[in-house]
Amino acid sequence: MVQPFNKSVRQGAATLVWAVVAADLEGRGGLYLVDSNITESHPIGHNTKEAHRLVAMSEELLKLGTVFAK
Repeated sequence: MVQPFNKSVRQGAATLVWAVVAADLEGRGGLYLVDSNITESHPIGHNTKEAHRLVAMSEELLKLGTVFAK
């Protein structure tokens, strides 16, 4: 069931290598890249409240102190 979603090592590395060497990405940060293309991230990825909630849940699950300075 998981197999269709798996990538080979080469396929998995392709976007990272492309991000490093692509001239049109020079000086551009904060992009969401998938399969060697620039794409839009899900809107929830920009939700600060949800990000803090995820960190709090993760800290609780891992029993760690705060990860980010408040």
